[in-house]
Amino acid sequence: MQLYGAGNAVTLSSPGAFYSYSVPANTLADNGDALLVEFGFRTNGTGTTTEYSLVWGGTTIVSYAAFNTNGDDGIIRAVILRTGATSQRLAGTILGTTVGGAVILVKNGFAAGGATLSGAVTVSANLASISGGNEGIGNLFSVTLFQV
Repeated sequence: MQLYGAGNAVTLSSPGAFYSYSVPANTLADNGDALLVEFGFRTNGTGTTTEYSLVWGGTTIVSYAAFNTNGDDGIIRAVILRTGATSQRLAGTILGTTVGGAVILVKNGFAAGGATLSGAVTVSANLASISGGNEGIGNLFSVTLFQV
């Protein structure tokens, strides 16, 4: 079940959140319940480094800082799996394309989440860092719930 979706383009030239969603308390009610989070982006400019990240309750699931060419595109896909009332397994992958269209697997990320699920938890798609005159453009953000 889709909980949240945004397709509006958001442009940032300094670090911050492109999109964020506050997952309501007890959404991941049972062990095995999971969220699939997807975030699409594009780099604009000819600078040196643009870093994108996906964050769950203050824990970075995955980030990568090698998008630096005008037109570099990417998508982050992450799964947040409930393993307990205050524990989650977090796994994410960034896939990117260069201006020439070559698909590259950029990075996998794994982390242990410790968010308390009896309260709301924020998941955000971020421009983590930027330099050299680039802009980051977020163009897709969705959060989908899978229940056991």
